[in-house]
Amino acid sequence: MIQAKFLCLKILIVFLLFGTCFHVIAAEAYNTHKDLKIIAQAVGFVKGRNYSDVSMLIVFSPNSAHSVSNADQVLEIIGDGFSFGKVRINARKATVREALQSSPDVYFFQSDLSNIARIYDHAARNGILTLSTHDACMQKNQCVLLIKTNPRVDIFLNREAADQSGIKFDAAFRLMVKEK
Repeated sequence: MIQAKFLCLKILIVFLLFGTCFHVIAAEAYNTHKDLKIIAQAVGFVKGRNYSDVSMLIVFSPNSAHSVSNADQVLEIIGDGFSFGKVRINARKATVREALQSSPDVYFFQSDLSNIARIYDHAARNGILTLSTHDACMQKNQCVLLIKTNPRVDIFLNREAADQSGIKFDAAFRLMVKEK
């Protein structure tokens, strides 16, 4: 009887450990088709710009297998172009160094990049929209938009970053987002 209780306790401990592990893996999940639909919608609400054909750089870290895989997965979803509503996104991935030598319409940050501040400064000076699906970007005030689609859709607007970048959104969009 005592051995059965210990066995149940061991099973419970293993389940809790693996359950926690699976939860952490889920929190670092890859971007989805739904993420890109929300990104396309958000880009369509930028005021004063014709973003019907959007060039997007997916900024990633070549030293992180997760970052590389995530960037590749986003490119796979986008393919030869991802259209939703009036916006068509064309993308390519870029390292930090490559990103600093480019001026796309949008920088999409894939992870907590160590050199994100340099790219954000470049983006702000050049009026480039920065967005991410990772919280760290918003916490460091280095993204204009944070897009979350799991478990529900949440779009966060960093007013300070938007102002520094000269990015303005339609009034309807501002009613749908949470400002930070």
